[in-house]
Amino acid sequence: GSLGFRGDGPMSKMDCASYLAAGMLYTLVSQRDLAGLITFDAKMRDVFKPAGSAEGLRPLLLHLEGIEPEGEGDIEAAIHQAADVRRKKSLVVLISDLLQDADRILRGIRHLYHDGHNIVVLHVVDRAERTLSLGGVAELRDLETKSKLVIEVDEIRDAYERAVRHHLEKIRVGCNECLAVYRLVDTADPAETVLGGLSRG
Repeated sequence: GSLGFRGDGPMSKMDCASYLAAGMLYTLVSQRDLAGLITFDAKMRDVFKPAGSAEGLRPLLLHLEGIEPEGEGDIEAAIHQAADVRRKKSLVVLISDLLQDADRILRGIRHLYHDGHNIVVLHVVDRAERTLSLGGVAELRDLETKSKLVIEVDEIRDAYERAVRHHLEKIRVGCNECLAVYRLVDTADPAETVLGGLSRG
């Protein structure tokens, strides 16, 4: 559900993630690789077998167009489940906002690493999440649990922004320790620029 957020960016995090996934699928198939798709929330949801042609990608791309972000997620559990299903060593691309406990997320990523997979992590954020541009009293609503919290923004801004920086850095360092390619992706970043950067290393 948190991927439904759209703040200062030109699109929601879900739209951004879907564009990235579609671009990655096209890129892999154009290189004559097979490319599949798994969507997840608290567990794996939709599993599409790897395709090797543009026509074979059609159901995957149509599915990406229709995804509605909702409910609670469990990134670690979904990764463990996917790793148990996908035992053959391959390239695994995780696209998420990673808005959960960093230690749990990294346990999942380490599972992929220990299984011998090559890993790419595309960490999707909206710039409004990195800095609180609001002021005064604000009511925040969790997009996954629907719980609400009333805050005095000016009182927590510095602590919030420190916590966000710490989370991002912990994820980045943990990915590097697993030899994963990590990219922090702003929803304003064009997908072709992000994916082009991956191909350049």
